Amino acid sequence: MAKKSFFNEKYAKVAAVLAVALLVVGYVAYNGGFGEGKTITSDGTVTQSAMSDQVEIHIGYSVQKSTADAAQQDSTAVVNAMMDALKAEGLTTQEIQTSYYYVNPVYNYTDYYSQDKIIGYEARQILLIKTDKIADAGAYIDAAVGAGANQVEGVYFSLKPATENALRTQLLGQAAQNARAKADAIATGLGLRVTGVKNIYESNFYYPPMYREIAVADVAMAGGSKNVASQLTPGSVEITATVSAEFSVV
Repeated sequence: MAKKSFFNEKYAKVAAVLAVALLVVGYVAYNGGFGEGKTITSDGTVTQSAMSDQVEIHIGYSVQKSTADAAQQDSTAVVNAMMDALKAEGLTTQEIQTSYYYVNPVYNYTDYYSQDKIIGYEARQILLIKTDKIADAGAYIDAAVGAGANQVEGVYFSLKPATENALRTQLLGQAAQNARAKADAIATGLGLRVTGVKNIYESNFYYPPMYREIAVADVAMAGGSKNVASQLTPGSVEITATVSAEFSVV
Protein backbone atom coordinates (compact mmCIF):
# COMPACT_ATOMS: atom_id res chain seq x y z
CA MET A 1 0.00 0.00 0.00
CA ALA A 2 2.90 2.35 0.74
CA LYS A 3 4.30 1.85 -2.77
CA LYS A 4 0.95 2.78 -4.34
CA SER A 5 0.77 5.93 -2.22
CA PHE A 6 4.25 6.94 -3.41
CA PHE A 7 3.27 6.72 -7.08
CA ASN A 8 0.02 8.56 -6.50
CA GLU A 9 1.93 11.40 -4.85
CA LYS A 10 4.47 11.44 -7.69
CA TYR A 11 1.78 11.65 -10.38
CA ALA A 12 -0.01 14.38 -8.45
CA LYS A 13 3.17 16.48 -8.47
CA VAL A 14 3.64 15.93 -12.23
CA ALA A 15 0.02 16.93 -12.86
CA ALA A 16 0.50 20.10 -10.82
CA VAL A 17 3.58 21.05 -12.86
CA LEU A 18 1.73 20.45 -16.13
CA ALA A 19 -1.21 22.55 -14.94
CA VAL A 20 1.09 25.49 -14.20
CA ALA A 21 2.77 25.08 -17.60
CA LEU A 22 -0.57 25.15 -19.37
CA LEU A 23 -1.46 28.43 -17.69
CA VAL A 24 1.65 30.06 -19.19
CA VAL A 25 1.05 28.89 -22.79
CA GLY A 26 -1.56 30.85 -24.73
CA TYR A 27 -2.10 34.28 -26.23
CA VAL A 28 -0.04 35.87 -23.48
CA ALA A 29 3.18 34.35 -22.15
CA TYR A 30 5.62 35.49 -19.47
CA ASN A 31 9.27 34.49 -19.77
CA GLY A 32 12.45 35.15 -17.81
CA GLY A 33 11.62 34.56 -14.18
CA PHE A 34 12.70 37.40 -11.93
CA GLY A 35 16.20 37.98 -13.31
CA GLU A 36 17.47 40.03 -16.25
CA GLY A 37 15.89 39.72 -19.71
CA LYS A 38 12.31 39.22 -18.59
CA THR A 39 9.75 39.41 -21.43
CA ILE A 40 6.03 39.08 -21.99
CA THR A 41 4.74 37.86 -25.35
CA SER A 42 1.19 38.71 -26.38
CA ASP A 43 -1.05 38.64 -29.46
CA GLY A 44 -3.39 41.48 -30.37
CA THR A 45 -6.33 40.77 -32.67
CA VAL A 46 -8.82 43.22 -34.16
CA THR A 47 -11.84 42.35 -36.33
CA GLN A 48 -13.80 44.92 -38.32
CA SER A 49 -16.44 44.91 -41.05
CA ALA A 50 -16.05 46.98 -44.21
CA MET A 51 -18.35 47.47 -47.17
CA SER A 52 -17.04 45.76 -50.31
CA ASP A 53 -16.13 48.14 -53.13
CA GLN A 54 -15.04 45.72 -55.87
CA VAL A 55 -16.72 42.85 -57.69
CA GLU A 56 -15.09 39.88 -59.42
CA ILE A 57 -17.16 37.89 -61.91
CA HIS A 58 -15.89 34.58 -63.29
CA ILE A 59 -17.85 33.81 -66.46
CA GLY A 60 -17.09 31.97 -69.68
CA TYR A 61 -17.90 29.35 -72.27
CA SER A 62 -17.39 25.61 -72.63
CA VAL A 63 -18.01 23.54 -75.76
CA GLN A 64 -17.31 20.01 -77.00
CA LYS A 65 -16.60 19.27 -80.66
CA SER A 66 -15.32 16.33 -82.68
CA THR A 67 -11.94 17.99 -83.32
CA ALA A 68 -9.67 20.24 -81.26
CA ASP A 69 -9.64 22.90 -84.01
CA ALA A 70 -13.44 23.01 -84.18
CA ALA A 71 -13.71 23.35 -80.38
CA GLN A 72 -11.09 26.08 -80.30
CA GLN A 73 -12.68 28.06 -83.12
CA ASP A 74 -16.13 27.85 -81.57
CA SER A 75 -14.80 28.92 -78.16
CA THR A 76 -12.81 31.82 -79.60
CA ALA A 77 -15.81 33.15 -81.52
CA VAL A 78 -18.14 33.08 -78.51
CA VAL A 79 -15.60 34.55 -76.07
CA ASN A 80 -14.80 37.38 -78.51
CA ALA A 81 -18.53 38.11 -78.72
CA MET A 82 -18.70 38.12 -74.92
CA MET A 83 -15.84 40.62 -74.69
CA ASP A 84 -17.48 42.90 -77.27
CA ALA A 85 -20.75 42.78 -75.32
CA LEU A 86 -18.99 43.55 -72.03
CA LYS A 87 -17.12 46.50 -73.54
CA ALA A 88 -20.42 47.78 -74.92
CA GLU A 89 -21.65 47.82 -71.29
CA GLY A 90 -18.80 50.16 -70.35
CA LEU A 91 -16.05 47.81 -69.20
CA THR A 92 -12.48 48.49 -70.28
CA THR A 93 -9.89 46.01 -71.53
CA GLN A 94 -8.08 46.35 -68.19
CA GLU A 95 -11.23 45.19 -66.37
CA ILE A 96 -11.55 41.98 -68.44
CA GLN A 97 -8.90 39.27 -68.23
CA THR A 98 -8.67 35.64 -69.32
CA SER A 99 -8.73 33.61 -66.12
CA TYR A 100 -7.89 30.33 -67.85
CA TYR A 101 -8.21 28.57 -71.19
CA TYR A 102 -7.72 24.97 -72.27
CA VAL A 103 -8.52 22.47 -75.02
CA ASN A 104 -8.54 18.86 -73.77
CA PRO A 105 -9.50 15.52 -75.29
CA VAL A 106 -12.68 13.87 -74.02
CA TYR A 107 -12.51 10.11 -73.41
CA ASN A 108 -15.17 7.43 -73.36
CA TYR A 109 -15.54 6.37 -69.72
CA THR A 110 -18.88 4.56 -70.07
CA ASP A 111 -17.30 1.43 -71.58
CA TYR A 112 -14.48 -0.08 -69.51
CA TYR A 113 -12.86 -1.61 -72.59
CA SER A 114 -12.99 1.65 -74.58
CA GLN A 115 -12.00 4.19 -71.94
CA ASP A 116 -8.85 5.18 -73.86
CA LYS A 117 -10.88 6.10 -76.92
CA ILE A 118 -11.12 9.84 -77.66
CA ILE A 119 -14.68 10.81 -78.48
CA GLY A 120 -14.17 14.55 -78.86
CA TYR A 121 -12.44 17.68 -77.59
CA GLU A 122 -13.57 20.23 -75.04
CA ALA A 123 -12.56 23.89 -75.15
CA ARG A 124 -13.15 25.96 -72.05
CA GLN A 125 -12.36 29.62 -71.49
CA ILE A 126 -13.23 31.70 -68.41
CA LEU A 127 -13.06 35.48 -68.23
CA LEU A 128 -12.42 37.40 -65.03
CA ILE A 129 -14.25 40.70 -64.75
CA LYS A 130 -12.80 42.84 -61.97
CA THR A 131 -14.32 46.29 -61.49
CA ASP A 132 -15.50 48.79 -58.89
CA LYS A 133 -18.75 49.33 -60.83
CA ILE A 134 -20.61 47.00 -58.48
CA ALA A 135 -24.09 48.29 -59.34
CA ASP A 136 -23.68 47.05 -62.93
CA ALA A 137 -22.66 43.47 -62.05
CA GLY A 138 -26.04 42.08 -63.09
CA ALA A 139 -25.87 43.88 -66.43
CA TYR A 140 -22.42 42.43 -67.14
CA ILE A 141 -23.62 38.89 -66.47
CA ASP A 142 -26.70 39.45 -68.61
CA ALA A 143 -24.60 40.82 -71.49
CA ALA A 144 -22.14 37.92 -71.36
CA VAL A 145 -24.90 35.30 -71.27
CA GLY A 146 -26.66 37.07 -74.12
CA ALA A 147 -23.45 36.77 -76.15
CA GLY A 148 -23.21 33.02 -75.52
CA ALA A 149 -21.69 32.47 -72.07
CA ASN A 150 -22.77 29.17 -70.53
CA GLN A 151 -20.56 29.07 -67.44
CA VAL A 152 -20.85 31.37 -64.39
CA GLU A 153 -18.29 30.13 -61.88
CA GLY A 154 -19.03 32.70 -59.22
CA VAL A 155 -19.34 36.32 -58.18
CA TYR A 156 -17.13 37.68 -55.40
CA PHE A 157 -17.41 41.00 -53.60
CA SER A 158 -14.08 42.16 -52.20
CA LEU A 159 -11.96 45.25 -51.49
CA LYS A 160 -9.95 47.36 -53.88
CA PRO A 161 -6.18 47.29 -53.21
CA ALA A 162 -6.19 50.90 -51.98
CA THR A 163 -9.04 50.16 -49.55
CA GLU A 164 -7.37 46.99 -48.33
CA ASN A 165 -4.03 48.75 -47.76
CA ALA A 166 -5.66 51.58 -45.80
CA LEU A 167 -7.54 49.10 -43.61
CA ARG A 168 -4.38 47.04 -43.13
CA THR A 169 -2.53 50.08 -41.76
CA GLN A 170 -5.42 51.02 -39.48
CA LEU A 171 -6.20 47.56 -38.11
CA LEU A 172 -2.61 46.48 -37.60
CA GLY A 173 -2.07 49.63 -35.53
CA GLN A 174 -5.11 48.78 -33.41
CA ALA A 175 -3.97 45.16 -33.07
CA ALA A 176 -0.55 46.37 -31.84
CA GLN A 177 -2.28 48.54 -29.23
CA ASN A 178 -4.35 45.53 -28.18
CA ALA A 179 -1.20 43.42 -27.76
CA ARG A 180 0.38 46.17 -25.64
CA ALA A 181 -2.73 46.46 -23.45
CA LYS A 182 -2.62 42.71 -22.76
CA ALA A 183 1.07 42.88 -21.91
CA ASP A 184 0.49 45.84 -19.55
CA ALA A 185 -2.30 43.94 -17.78
CA ILE A 186 -0.15 40.83 -17.28
CA ALA A 187 2.85 42.89 -16.18
CA THR A 188 0.75 44.72 -13.59
CA GLY A 189 -0.59 41.44 -12.29
CA LEU A 190 2.99 40.23 -11.82
CA GLY A 191 4.13 43.42 -10.16
CA LEU A 192 6.16 44.42 -13.23
CA ARG A 193 5.97 47.10 -15.90
CA VAL A 194 6.56 47.11 -19.65
CA THR A 195 9.67 49.05 -20.68
CA GLY A 196 9.82 48.48 -24.44
CA VAL A 197 9.24 46.27 -27.46
CA LYS A 198 11.79 43.54 -28.12
CA ASN A 199 10.18 41.92 -31.17
CA ILE A 200 7.00 42.52 -33.13
CA TYR A 201 5.57 41.10 -36.34
CA GLU A 202 2.34 40.84 -38.30
CA SER A 203 1.00 37.32 -37.91
CA ASN A 204 -2.26 37.64 -39.82
CA PHE A 205 -4.28 39.98 -42.04
CA TYR A 206 -7.15 38.25 -43.77
CA TYR A 207 -10.66 38.66 -45.06
CA PRO A 208 -12.80 36.19 -47.06
CA PRO A 209 -14.49 37.80 -50.11
CA MET A 210 -18.29 37.57 -50.11
CA TYR A 211 -19.43 34.88 -52.56
CA ARG A 212 -22.61 34.86 -54.64
CA GLU A 213 -23.61 31.88 -56.78
CA ILE A 214 -25.45 32.61 -60.04
CA ALA A 215 -26.27 29.92 -62.61
CA VAL A 216 -26.68 30.69 -66.30
CA ALA A 217 -30.20 29.22 -66.17
CA ASP A 218 -31.03 31.65 -63.36
CA VAL A 219 -30.16 34.60 -65.61
CA ALA A 220 -32.67 33.52 -68.25
CA MET A 221 -35.35 32.63 -65.69
CA ALA A 222 -34.85 35.93 -63.85
CA GLY A 223 -35.66 37.84 -67.00
CA GLY A 224 -32.37 39.64 -67.42
CA SER A 225 -30.00 41.85 -65.52
CA LYS A 226 -32.56 43.81 -63.49
CA ASN A 227 -33.63 40.74 -61.54
CA VAL A 228 -30.14 39.22 -61.44
CA ALA A 229 -28.85 42.46 -59.95
CA SER A 230 -31.17 42.00 -56.98
CA GLN A 231 -29.30 38.78 -56.18
CA LEU A 232 -25.95 40.56 -56.37
CA THR A 233 -26.41 43.18 -53.68
CA PRO A 234 -22.95 43.77 -52.18
CA GLY A 235 -22.44 43.35 -48.48
CA SER A 236 -19.70 43.81 -45.95
CA VAL A 237 -16.61 41.68 -45.54
CA GLU A 238 -15.07 40.85 -42.16
CA ILE A 239 -11.39 41.66 -41.82
CA THR A 240 -9.13 40.25 -39.12
CA ALA A 241 -5.67 41.58 -38.23
CA THR A 242 -3.33 40.02 -35.69
CA VAL A 243 -0.01 41.26 -34.34
CA SER A 244 2.37 39.27 -32.12
CA ALA A 245 4.80 41.18 -29.92
CA GLU A 246 7.43 40.47 -27.30
CA PHE A 247 7.78 43.17 -24.64
CA SER A 248 10.64 43.75 -22.21
CA VAL A 249 9.54 44.08 -18.57
CA VAL A 250 11.20 44.98 -15.26
